[in-house]
Amino acid sequence: MSMATDEGKILSKTLRRTAPLTTREQQVAALLSRGLSNKAIARLLDVTEGTVKLHVHHILLKLGVPSRRAITQTQ
Repeated sequence: MSMATDEGKILSKTLRRTAPLTTREQQVAALLSRGLSNKAIARLLDVTEGTVKLHVHHILLKLGVPSRRAITQTQ
């Protein structure tokens, strides 16, 4: 395993333990829990779909869940 991969895993574990969701991540998580797509969330929040994907990625890391579906179960 490479050093970069190890550092990524350490960061991921640290984020899960220490970083609360930002206000925007909370908004995205709430919309995800309603079953909205990234595209629909982007339109509602007036951001790009890429920005929503990044928020979803951060939410998954922080909550320590494997998928979008799991986000709805933690809300």
